[in-house]
Parts: sequence; C-alpha cells; structure tokens
Amino acid sequence: MKTPRTILLAALALACAAGSYWVTYAWQQPPATPAPTGAAGRPTRLLDWLRLTPAQREAVRALEADFERDRAALEAELEASRSRLAAAFESGTTTDTELLAQVDAVLAAHQAVERRVAEYLVSLRPHLTPAQRTRLLGHFATGVREARGFRWRHGAADGLDPGDGRGAGGPPADRGPGGRGGGRRGGGPGRQP
Repeated sequence: MKTPRTILLAALALACAAGSYWVTYAWQQPPATPAPTGAAGRPTRLLDWLRLTPAQREAVRALEADFERDRAALEAELEASRSRLAAAFESGTTTDTELLAQVDAVLAAHQAVERRVAEYLVSLRPHLTPAQRTRLLGHFATGVREARGFRWRHGAADGLDPGDGRGAGGPPADRGPGGRGGGRRGGGPGRQP
C-alpha cells in the first residue's frame, strides 16, 4: 500500500514544482537590452520611435549633437546641485537661508534642463512630418499632464510607449495580469490573442 501512496505524493510534488515554475516564468520580465546609440552617443530610441527616415536623421544630426552636449552639462550641474542639497540637509550647521538657497539652486538647474529639452523639441518640429509631430508632442503633452517631467517614470528610462498602451514597464504583453487569461479560467477581457 505504501508504494501507490509514494507514487501519488511524488506525482503531486512534481505537479507543484511544475506549477511553481510556470507561475514564476509567467511573471518574469525579459532582461533589459542596452539602447542603441547614434554617432553622438545619444540613444536613438526617440528617433526610432518617431520612425525618422534616413534623410530626416541626417537633417537632425547637428541638433542631436548640440543637444547631447548641452544636456550632459546641464544634467551634471543638476546632479551636483542635488548632491549639495543632500549634503546641506545632512549637515548640522546649515542655516535655513543656506538650505533654501540650495533648494533654489536645484530648482534653477532643473529648470535649465527642462528648458533645453523644450528647445530641442521645438528645433525638431520643422524636420518632422505632421504625423511625427503629433506623436512626439502628444507624448510630451501627456507627460506634462501626468507631471512626469524630464525624468520619465514607470518603465523605460525614456518613457516611450511601444504603442500597445502597456508602456515599457511591467511584464511582457503576453504575461502577467491581462495576458494568458490574466489568471482567470477561460481568459476574460484581458486575454491576449
């Protein structure tokens, strides 16, 4: 009698192990792949997302190089300002006036970065088709409405949605809630084709 019970327990343990593996696999995200970079060293994801033609890419190459140079310097200054503010918070000798002055310095550095991004977007507009312009500026308008600002959150570092509404964060489209039946028997409205 012990042999059938042992076989049943072993089969049950194997089924549990297989089920655990499947659930774990279903919730895993694929590993992040490094973004391709262009000649200026800046990720070309934005240009790919806009589906720029080779002629358009050539036309914006100088704009890209200028923006990359300015952006790097402005972000370095923003990071330095934030570090100084953090040090001021941690220091026991910082006066209220000094602390507020450092807050103002961080705000000014952040504003300079935001301003340069806006200038870059405005400089791209003449080189884009109406559909590309609508897509780009609509993306940034949504970011402003959601208060995402320059540092996009919830997914990819650049926040460029691949177009399926899920964003770059979370599980792949065929996994997790809403994918493969969303954990409900027989699927449901979230089931992927």
